[in-house]
Amino acid sequence: MRKRKIVAYHEAGHAILACRLGVPFKRVTIRQSGVFAGHVLLSRKDPPEEVSPWNPDWNVKAARQYWAARICGALAGHWLKVSTPAAGNSSP
Repeated sequence: MRKRKIVAYHEAGHAILACRLGVPFKRVTIRQSGVFAGHVLLSRKDPPEEVSPWNPDWNVKAARQYWAARICGALAGHWLKVSTPAAGNSSP
């Protein structure tokens, strides 16, 4: 039960930050068994042409914001998991 609670906090971290940063996602799953204990399914969408580094006319400022949002979303699960009471930490 404790492991599922920690996984729930972890996946919630991904989902909450994805919402706050405007990264679209489809669903959040917490599994009983398998390779992954949980999963946040982001919507399959290629990055806009203006933020693609393979585009010779890419917008660096827009690309920085776009990719920073995705990287923060990827790291948010761990951050929320270790900063909550479920992880055994008493301080935020």
